[in-house]
Parts: sequence; structure tokens; C-alpha cells
Amino acid sequence: GMGSTSGFVAAQLAALGMGTIGADDAMRALDSAMRGDEPNIVVLPVLPEAVAVPMLADIAPTGDQDSGDTVVGPGDEDLAEWVARQVVEAVA
Repeated sequence: GMGSTSGFVAAQLAALGMGTIGADDAMRALDSAMRGDEPNIVVLPVLPEAVAVPMLADIAPTGDQDSGDTVVGPGDEDLAEWVARQVVEAVA
């Protein structure tokens, strides 16, 4: 994977419709990836500009979607408790 706090790297990613993630999110993503059976994992926020990149066009957010300001995931909360609450809310 690639992690950087470089403005240059962030600008390159933004030009392709991708964002960057911080160290805490990267470590949580790595932990999750290491527990799974998937051989290839990519963790990058996808920006609306990604619609111009054929590989990302299908997953690029549109203006109809959330602005992305909402945190998705457990944050500092216990993962098991967060998942349980998400399931209960989804089926309620």
C-alpha cells in the first residue's frame, strides 16, 4: 500500500478522483484486511471526480449522495458493539 502525508501525493490522488486517509484509518483498514481472505485490498476515499477514471466510475459518489463528512465505521468505539448496533438499526 501507499501512505503519505505529502501534498504532492495527495494532489496526484485528487487528480485521479481519490483522497487520502490518515494513519489511524490506515491501521484499522490493514487490521481488517489481514483478518479477511481477500488477496487484494485497496483503501482510498473515492471523490466525485473519480467518474472520469473508468476503473472507478461505477463507485464514484454523485451529488445525490452524502457529502462524505459523516464518519463511517466504529472510530474509537468497540468494533463488535458498533457492528451489532448497525445490524439492529438495519433490520429495525
